[in-house]
Amino acid sequence: MDTKKENLNSNESVSEKKKESSVKTILSTFASSTTAHGCSQINQSQSSSGRLIWMAIFVACFIGATVCITSLLQKYFEFPTKDVIEVSVDPITFPSVSFCSLNPVPSSYQRKINRMKPGNRFLDVAATYRNLEAHVLNKSFPLYDRMFPNRHKIKSYKWMYDNAPNEDEALSIGHDLEDILLSCSIAGYSCNISQIQSFTSPFYFKCYTLNAKDLNDSSIEPLVHSTGAVNGLSAIFFLDTHDKAKGIYNPSCPIGGSSGLHVVIHPPGTQPDPINEGFDIVPGFATNIGLQKKSRELLGYPWGDCENRESLSELPYKYDKLSCERQCQQKFITDQCGCVTSFQPIPDDLKNMSMCGKMDLKNWNSASPNMSKIAEEMDTIECEFGKFWVLKKDYPEENKCECPSACHNDIYDYTISQSEWPSGGIKLDFYKHVMHMRNMRGSGYINSTMYDLLDSKLNTNDTDENHKNQGMVRQNFLRLNIFFTSLNTEIVKQVEEYPFTDMISGVGGGFGVYVGFSFVTICEFCVLFAHLVKAIMNHRNKAVEDIPSGNIIIVKEYKM
Repeated sequence: MDTKKENLNSNESVSEKKKESSVKTILSTFASSTTAHGCSQINQSQSSSGRLIWMAIFVACFIGATVCITSLLQKYFEFPTKDVIEVSVDPITFPSVSFCSLNPVPSSYQRKINRMKPGNRFLDVAATYRNLEAHVLNKSFPLYDRMFPNRHKIKSYKWMYDNAPNEDEALSIGHDLEDILLSCSIAGYSCNISQIQSFTSPFYFKCYTLNAKDLNDSSIEPLVHSTGAVNGLSAIFFLDTHDKAKGIYNPSCPIGGSSGLHVVIHPPGTQPDPINEGFDIVPGFATNIGLQKKSRELLGYPWGDCENRESLSELPYKYDKLSCERQCQQKFITDQCGCVTSFQPIPDDLKNMSMCGKMDLKNWNSASPNMSKIAEEMDTIECEFGKFWVLKKDYPEENKCECPSACHNDIYDYTISQSEWPSGGIKLDFYKHVMHMRNMRGSGYINSTMYDLLDSKLNTNDTDENHKNQGMVRQNFLRLNIFFTSLNTEIVKQVEEYPFTDMISGVGGGFGVYVGFSFVTICEFCVLFAHLVKAIMNHRNKAVEDIPSGNIIIVKEYKM
């Protein structure tokens, strides 16, 4: 039995020596042939101290390489970015131009009201407005304390807009396209009427977009190939303004009491926002807008969080951050107040909800109105304005909108210059030209709002009276020229500050400087690892085969 144990120990010892010899041979061969710096010195050193020194040097350098490479990898996975500026010189797509009259209701609106049939809800709106004026200033009115602080919210064009029978009725009381836009051309070609779309606003009632293009429009967009006013948009507008026409002055509204045109220049297919964007131009002047296009391109995940979405949900416009936020604000006010606000666009899924400013007109016009119902309407109006201004200052936690920037944005910088137009000596000739132009268009001069307002005043035989009334031409007409001052488009691109190729170069440089590693060296280490694993596996298989059969003791257990 002791002899068998000695044989086993002897076999194990021999096996271990063979294993050590095999591993040592593999490591020695690797050290003498590898391209890694330092390994060959460990193998070739004649003394143990020399081997230890070289081994220490190699380990220290390897640690340094690891620290360096870890830093590089950490920098890469932070996905840093930087901005670069490029300049493109190509024909530029002409932008969309949206415009609204600063006087939402034209002077000729009374003629429209006179044509309305009894029972038209807009007649009720006009009657209610007169009653509101009386109640707001009447201290004996039961809800005077609620009404007076909200007087400017009620005595406003927005209130009239909210209480219009429907959107079509709100549009009908505003400026008609054939009245407000007398002529329009882009680069000498008449504007495409099919690409002029109308939209509504609580401040401006009826607005229009020239060169409008929705997502389903496949028509070719006009391209600008040259700079200057003759290669841009030129349009003449009629404002339908009369000194004696009664309007609504609201001191809390920034456009209250103004006359002129509000203009918004924006990329085709995007949603105009005349409440928050744009500029005003005044009558009696030719206003020249010189454009310079800029583009901003952002990176998506993981370098940024820009949005590649094609369109806004429930609205036929291209996606952009501000439009998304306005849509989100609308839904927040809807959730908080149970109504939709006309301050923001109303998506299709909320079209059937009531406006926050809508009131029961029959109740208001009755001899003994229901005060509880009026109080509820005041609550809704206060909720709308309160939540709206809270959103303008800061977003509440419950309304954190997920509206990242679009990955591509076009921006138009502009400069404005003006000159008197039409000048004194051509006012009558200009007006006669407009008369002829209206007749040529087929819409008819006599049937126009311009005829009602100006014809009798400018065609009088009294020269002095005629001269005095020529001031109404400058009061009612303006010219707008929009053109590009340069075809150079400045593109600000967000790019990777530390791209993958730089990271690979940095890792290779770190390994190369510290331990002389290259991609070939890494492959050599992989082969070394494979050889070591193979040697260990072969050793185990060999050890099992070399055990003598006489050394196997089988123990049987018998149960009594």
